[in-house]
Amino acid sequence: MTRRTESDYVKLSTEGIKMVINNDWLKAEELFGSHKDVSVLMSAGNSFVSFLQALMTFEEDKMESSRVALAETIQHCKSKMSSSKHPKAGEVVSAEERILCEVVATDCLLYQAGLIVVNQDITGYIKGGWYLRQAWKSYKRLYLQIQHIGNDGERRFGSRESSTDPFPGSPPTDSMPTTPDEFQNLDFEFGSQRSLSGISELSGSARDHLLAAVCFGYGAFQLFISLCPPKVLRLIHFLGFEGDQDEGLRCLEFTSQTDGMMAPLATLVLVYYHSVVRPFFALDGSNLTAVCTRHFRGKSDPKQGRC
Repeated sequence: MTRRTESDYVKLSTEGIKMVINNDWLKAEELFGSHKDVSVLMSAGNSFVSFLQALMTFEEDKMESSRVALAETIQHCKSKMSSSKHPKAGEVVSAEERILCEVVATDCLLYQAGLIVVNQDITGYIKGGWYLRQAWKSYKRLYLQIQHIGNDGERRFGSRESSTDPFPGSPPTDSMPTTPDEFQNLDFEFGSQRSLSGISELSGSARDHLLAAVCFGYGAFQLFISLCPPKVLRLIHFLGFEGDQDEGLRCLEFTSQTDGMMAPLATLVLVYYHSVVRPFFALDGSNLTAVCTRHFRGKSDPKQGRC
């Protein structure tokens, strides 16, 4: 049997997300579950599907299954990162795989924060907020570093020039909480130069793939935070988060135009934002039909689902 390449898993993971959008949960679970032990990307898809099911049902067994899936994905990423530090004979972990592990670990941290917050207790809010803060710092550092890597180091897109931490008094990112158990000894060096070593050797498509993976989480953060009321927004900015609506839209649009796993979800978020959120908040008087046509031209694949 021919060994699958990482590009094969990118295509498979995208198909799995399209199954989820089309409400074909069983096939998506089967697809991701059958490859989760051999691909970080498929393991990430498996934990994402489990997380969505937990949030939609609020059933305790689904919540526990999601926690287990997240733990397995984190362990998979840790194993890959450990291999990059101490490679075994015949085992080579590329720069793309190392950075993808960091992105996936950050996604899992964000999902875990969601599971904690839904408990609706003070301790859960504090712990969930801390996890959100760690996820935001990781997304931002990876985004700012990867977007500057193009031909001869030129920026690929975006408008921000500074990578300084807006909340310098916060603890370092690698001093992460030690509970729950699945995040104990999580030793990823989020956004570190070590993890990005060798990225200049990546092809343009590989860099775009990594940037698209980061842009979904980073862009969604920026967009959703920007919709908070002004008083709440001031508090959120004080805590170190940012809410740049234009930057968030640019990131999501970039992801939606790629062939990565999160492209269908980015398209779905943009459709919802332009067709529901903008009219509800009366954000502007632009022609929504023209905007959606411009953003989603060419996204008419019937397998991608209907929004």
